[in-house]
Amino acid sequence: MVGAGGWSVALTASEFNDFCKLVQMLRKGLITMDQDGVLNRDDIVMQVERGNLWMECVVARQTLPTLQRFLKMGGRPSGAAFAIRFILSGTDSKRQAEGFWPAEAVMDMLAKMDELSAPSQPTTGSSSSKRAEPVTA
Repeated sequence: MVGAGGWSVALTASEFNDFCKLVQMLRKGLITMDQDGVLNRDDIVMQVERGNLWMECVVARQTLPTLQRFLKMGGRPSGAAFAIRFILSGTDSKRQAEGFWPAEAVMDMLAKMDELSAPSQPTTGSSSSKRAEPVTA
């Protein structure tokens, strides 16, 4: 399940994997983006697609250098983030969804995704394992 203030949508395991891969593709794209080609634009828009899922991020050009520094270092910028919008088009016309995260919520989502994908640390005296939880922002 993914969602934000007032909405949520349940994803299949395959859709969730695609969702996570697309978010990581957008993150990597922003980190490696060369700003020289986008000097005349106020906002930078990147779009990616995989399977039935389309995703777009928007970042203000003037915040890109700060955002790139923080994303490379794994930090959490204040005021320098990007918004994400996605559209899920099911194979049948009955199942479709669209969602949006404002820039502030995206950084929380990225932190949660990083936490879930980090190797779990072994604990002594406990047999519990780390379970993946839905990512919501």
